[in-house]
Amino acid sequence: MHPRRTVLIAEDNPKIAGLIKLLLEMHGFAVVVVHSGERALDLLRQVLPVAVVTDFSMPGMNGADVCKTVRSERRYDDVPIVLYSSADPTPEMLDAVALGGVHYLTKTAGPRRVAGLVTTLVA
Repeated sequence: MHPRRTVLIAEDNPKIAGLIKLLLEMHGFAVVVVHSGERALDLLRQVLPVAVVTDFSMPGMNGADVCKTVRSERRYDDVPIVLYSSADPTPEMLDAVALGGVHYLTKTAGPRRVAGLVTTLVA
């Protein structure tokens, strides 16, 4: 069991966010869920997460933009990011992955895979 470390989830679909949150809590994580990229960045400094999980397709700021903004701040260099999408990877998604520390999953992998990857990345 992990000590209470916080994972920040940016997902505009409440059902998906809820499933990932539940699975991460079962692994001992505290979880903060927001429904936009902008809100994720607002909370990033307050929450100081051990990992960020972000959907690619959200209204306003998308997940790739979240990744780029997080990676632009050196203090978050060691914070892994899971970027996931229901779509095939786009050049924009691949550019985000190329920033380093960004891991891409398709939503078809399911919430269990997202939670499992987060658990592995912060172990």
